[in-house]
Amino acid sequence: MQLPAGKYYIGDLCYVLADNNNPETHFDWMKFVDWTFENDPAGREKEGVVDHQGMQFSFHCTAYGDGSYSDQFGNTYPVDAGMIGCVALKDIPSCTEEHLKRHGNIVEFPYVFCSHYEEEKGMIIFGHIEIPTDYDEEDGCWGEDYDEDYDEE
Repeated sequence: MQLPAGKYYIGDLCYVLADNNNPETHFDWMKFVDWTFENDPAGREKEGVVDHQGMQFSFHCTAYGDGSYSDQFGNTYPVDAGMIGCVALKDIPSCTEEHLKRHGNIVEFPYVFCSHYEEEKGMIIFGHIEIPTDYDEEDGCWGEDYDEDYDEE
């Protein structure tokens, strides 16, 4: 399944889809979390492009949960819900551009695009954006910018 061309937020979805951040959409964050992880603690069974609660978006769980990850362009993605997602800006009207950039990245996709997860590298891919989330034995690092103590801060 693909997502249509347009402007998107890429980052942890908890920063933009939680009820207190997005009252206009009436998106129930806890309902989404329960649906995502029911019978699958890793959340892999339902990840990808989804239509949930009337909103179409994509998400993939990171290889090692919370932390901070970077894409190939140096954009940073802090993670508190163990996932990185991609949702159209039109679907998150209550979030300011400053809020979105502080918690992720805004990307304009000129064409329809796919999202997928490459398990062997822990790579989350949205169109041309690649975010490694697994430990790289060769480079000796967590993705680009993993911080093991992130969730303790």
